[in-house]
Amino acid sequence: MIEYILILALYGLGAYFSALEKVKFIRKRNPGFTFKEVGNTYINEEWNTIMVSAGGLFLIEILWFIVHKNAMKLPTWIEAYGGSYGIALVLGYCFQRVIYKFLGTTESAIQNKMGKDIDNKDADKPVN
Repeated sequence: MIEYILILALYGLGAYFSALEKVKFIRKRNPGFTFKEVGNTYINEEWNTIMVSAGGLFLIEILWFIVHKNAMKLPTWIEAYGGSYGIALVLGYCFQRVIYKFLGTTESAIQNKMGKDIDNKDADKPVN
C-alpha cells in the first residue's frame, strides 16, 4: 500500500515541477503579472490537463498493481534508474508537459488578461 502512495506522491511531484516550470516561463514572458496571478490562472485554466494527468496516474497505478499481482519480473534497468518511484516522478513530469502542449490554455488566458489590463490602464489616461 505504501508503494502506491509513494508512486502517487512522486507522480504528483513530477507534474507539480512541470507546472512550476511553465508558470515561471509565462511570468518571464509577462513580467507584469505576479507568481500568484499566473499560478491561479494556471489552476483555473488547466483543470483539463490536470484531469488528464490524473488519468495517467491512474493508469500507472493499475500497471503497477498488475505487475505486483502477477509477480512479474521487471527488467534490471528499471531498478537501476530508481525503480517504479523514479519512473513515476519522470512520467509525472513528462505526461504533464505533453498534455499541456496539446491542451494548455494558460498562455492565451494570460495574453487576454494582459490585453484587458492594458485597455483598462489606457482608459484612465486623458485624451489629448
